[in-house]
Amino acid sequence: MFHTFIALRSIGVAEYFRGVSLLFWRNTMSNSIFFILKSELQKYFDKDEIAVTHNIRNFVTGGCLGMFMSTAMYPLKVVKVEIQKDVGGPFLPIREVVTSIYKIGGVRRFYKGAMLNGMRALLSWGVTNMVFEYMKDKFG
Repeated sequence: MFHTFIALRSIGVAEYFRGVSLLFWRNTMSNSIFFILKSELQKYFDKDEIAVTHNIRNFVTGGCLGMFMSTAMYPLKVVKVEIQKDVGGPFLPIREVVTSIYKIGGVRRFYKGAMLNGMRALLSWGVTNMVFEYMKDKFG
């Protein structure tokens, strides 16, 4: 990280924020939908279940919702990576980047790597949701 800050210093401060608007859009949409769906799902579960079942349910629901949202928003991640890969180059409009990705490999190009990303999201969102709900029940 230190090397990156030194290397980008000569290019300019704007380079640190390349693709940040796309990142905000993706994270805002996916997190909002995640929490809306999570609160809707929780209405259907028994509040008096044992702790182990409760933790497993929180892991599964958080993991599945996280995997769904991560996969649904994956094309935005592909576009963000494409924007960020050309350090020091021109800041291209999102529409132009989407068109160039599509020309390279069609719609399939937007989902290359989505399965691995979905597995990562399943684990990370599952653990995060399970720990969050545990801490909320225990201390909040």
